[in-house]
Amino acid sequence: MKTNILLAVDDKPDNLYVLKSLIAQHLPGCKVLTALSAEEGLATMAESDLDGVLIDVQMPGMSGIEMCRQLKSDERTAHMPVILITAHSAEAKLRAEGLEAGADDFLTKPIDNIELVAKIKVMLRIKQAQNELRDMNARLEQLVDERTQTLRESEGKYRALFEKEKNAIFVHDPETMLILDANPAMSSTYGYSYEGLIGMNCLELSAEVEESLKAAASADEDGRFKVDLRWHKKKDGTVFPLELDGYSAVLNGKTVGFTVINDITDRRKAEEMLRESETKFRTLFEASSDAVMLLNERIFFGCNPATLAMFNCATQKEFCDKHPADLSPPTQPDGTDSRTLADEHIATAMEAGSHRFEWMHRRMSGEDFYADVTLSAIKLGDRGVLQALVRDITERKRDEEELAEHREHLEERVRDRTEELRKVVNLMAGRENRMVELKRAIKNLRLQIEEAGMTPVADERSEK
Repeated sequence: MKTNILLAVDDKPDNLYVLKSLIAQHLPGCKVLTALSAEEGLATMAESDLDGVLIDVQMPGMSGIEMCRQLKSDERTAHMPVILITAHSAEAKLRAEGLEAGADDFLTKPIDNIELVAKIKVMLRIKQAQNELRDMNARLEQLVDERTQTLRESEGKYRALFEKEKNAIFVHDPETMLILDANPAMSSTYGYSYEGLIGMNCLELSAEVEESLKAAASADEDGRFKVDLRWHKKKDGTVFPLELDGYSAVLNGKTVGFTVINDITDRRKAEEMLRESETKFRTLFEASSDAVMLLNERIFFGCNPATLAMFNCATQKEFCDKHPADLSPPTQPDGTDSRTLADEHIATAMEAGSHRFEWMHRRMSGEDFYADVTLSAIKLGDRGVLQALVRDITERKRDEEELAEHREHLEERVRDRTEELRKVVNLMAGRENRMVELKRAIKNLRLQIEEAGMTPVADERSEK
């Protein structure tokens, strides 16, 4: 158990002796140091780790109030609880001065034992609480230092990623729309120097200001928005199509807008080539009663009307941009994960050029159906994609299941009939065996009659 150390300061040794004796008697867990003057008390405090101080107010030289004031003004001892001991006739003014000096409590002479013990216990609780608070503050300061260091490291990593990102990124003030920061890719994309970008209104980069404002206005509660714009303009006046991906974040206590710019010129060219290629396939798509769909990187990006009808989709947009597993139950009838198995089928088709298999699909209405799927690798423009020919074979599977049930029923009837015939055959065989034994017995009986010199009675049935 920790020993609490107290300091008692009084210019009269007898008072110190009484005070020390009372504390030793009633608070055996306390150790009392003594000082005969305020100056000696301050020196003792500088050398000892104390839990509280009891100071007599009226002392020659430096008074107890002045000693208290010095303790409370020193950062090293300001937390120390102080009890001032006053004469019974002490004026209210004296007590007020003590409180102004920072005293935590008062004891009046002659000292009451019960009051002394109670006030020292309170003083020790105050000191313990202060110690805990100081420890907590120290831990908090350490935690703040650690978090600050972590934040600096995170900011360093963020800056490195920000600088190396291949897509153009800029940070702007949502209220003024002024650019606050930009990465090197932003400068190379638009042809401006870093200094030329900072402070520029970001709307100056857009050839479609109204569309840009609409995109920003469409942001969700987290400030996120994503939209394709037809044209942004570079410093030299050239324009290009782009995709804006924006979101809000708090940077140095202020909400700012982050915008990532993805130049989609190549994608637009690919889409144009795809449209040209789709025109060639359009007649086939429109005329085919089977669902025909196109996949790129495991994602559907085109389909014919029969596909929309098969999956209960109203538009191609509702069907496209989905993985085959998104249009299937989570698991196939054999229990295999649909996404994993679909990726395996796609990989097989890409490697072999063609692959056929059966698949359980799910319509938008939630109804599952069996399909016969043929994946074929084809060329659209200069890129390779997969064409999926899908036929609904639910009726066929149902007929197969009914046929299998009918076959099983017939097989069961054949087994039952075979068992019945077996029993009949066994029964007939038993009767024939008994007739043979009966004839043998009759024959032996006739031989015995003849040996006895008797003539047996003729029995036409027995002769047969």
